[in-house]
Amino acid sequence: MLLDPLFASLLPTLFVPLALLIFLWSLYTATIFVVGMRRYFGGYGEGESKPLSHTPFISLIVPAKDEERAIPRLLDSLIDVEYPKEKMEILIVEDGSSDRTGEICRRYASNLPKLIRYFHRSVSSGKPAALNFGLQEACGDIVGILDADSVPRRDLLRRVATRFEKQEVIAIQGITQSMNAGVNMLTKIVSREEAVWLNTVLNGKDHLGLFVPLTGTCQFIRTEVLRRIGGWDEASLAEDVELAVRLLESGHHVKFCEDVISFQEAPSNLSQLFTQRLRWYRGYIETAIRYGTLLRNPSWSRVDAETYLLGPIVLSASFANYLLSWAVFTYPATFLVDILAGLMAGLTSTLLVTVGFLLVYLVKPRKISSLLWLPFIYVYWFLQMSIATYALFSVMLRRPRIWTKTEKTG
Repeated sequence: MLLDPLFASLLPTLFVPLALLIFLWSLYTATIFVVGMRRYFGGYGEGESKPLSHTPFISLIVPAKDEERAIPRLLDSLIDVEYPKEKMEILIVEDGSSDRTGEICRRYASNLPKLIRYFHRSVSSGKPAALNFGLQEACGDIVGILDADSVPRRDLLRRVATRFEKQEVIAIQGITQSMNAGVNMLTKIVSREEAVWLNTVLNGKDHLGLFVPLTGTCQFIRTEVLRRIGGWDEASLAEDVELAVRLLESGHHVKFCEDVISFQEAPSNLSQLFTQRLRWYRGYIETAIRYGTLLRNPSWSRVDAETYLLGPIVLSASFANYLLSWAVFTYPATFLVDILAGLMAGLTSTLLVTVGFLLVYLVKPRKISSLLWLPFIYVYWFLQMSIATYALFSVMLRRPRIWTKTEKTG
């Protein structure tokens, strides 16, 4: 074919920049990953809950829309937490629900009026708007965010209070663990992915003093600082990460806390996963573009923030390079292309295999049979690349931006 020589000549131009980008990004991420692994396997772990030397007033904001199946579980667990009830409040912002969420929350609030405050918004305009509504009503020194499907450990607020004993601590991000990992193959992989990401990547970032993002739930921030920087951006699809970037821009850092633990539901079907990750990835890309000014005054944490936010674009580049990779073996390639192809394939495979074994190791009880589903990690990786590519094209084509919630089963 006449196009064959033309394509072969263009192959280095197409392949080399993408391969270099993927290789450098993978090497950078692998460095953080290794630091996090060393800290995790070095036994950083959680310690015993210390006696409280002070008990700050904590306001817990719970945004809820159509959560009748999950919200009772959360409220029951919050009523049972080990923390002085006179030093906490639960603010339920019910956001235009069409089910029995409002009725259930009103019942809890009427039974415990000193602990639970209920607010109804007739029209929903997304989670960030509900959070800002709750922030206006909050009386606490610290604001905490919990999604309606969360189930915090009983010692959650005791450990939060201990962390905020240090005045320099402005915001913390705790760990979320899946409560439905055994439902199907997807929940197993997603829950294990989250465990590896939190225990290695965020752990490594925190240890190196880099950018630690907020993840939308099990996060706690000093109220004064949160109000000073304007609360949550109601136009953002990734309001949690956007807030973390603004904190960084204001000279504050989010601390990762491995002993502040809450459970939640992982997406249990492909539709839920696609909706969730599409919103995340598009939100990351738009935040990266918006805050590219961070690099005008670069520091390791600022550069790391931009690198993290550009992750979906790197995933898209990986997707494009996978489509191009067949050509490397079909057409005569230059020595540079062959070397980069080998390095990229080797590094990617090493990372995926390492992550795969960690997925097996970090989830208890450990079973040899769990190794049988390691090949699905490659399928999952391809799925993530596809969603990131779709998100990138959504930004480029300026598709309508809609904040969509991830449905929970309770």
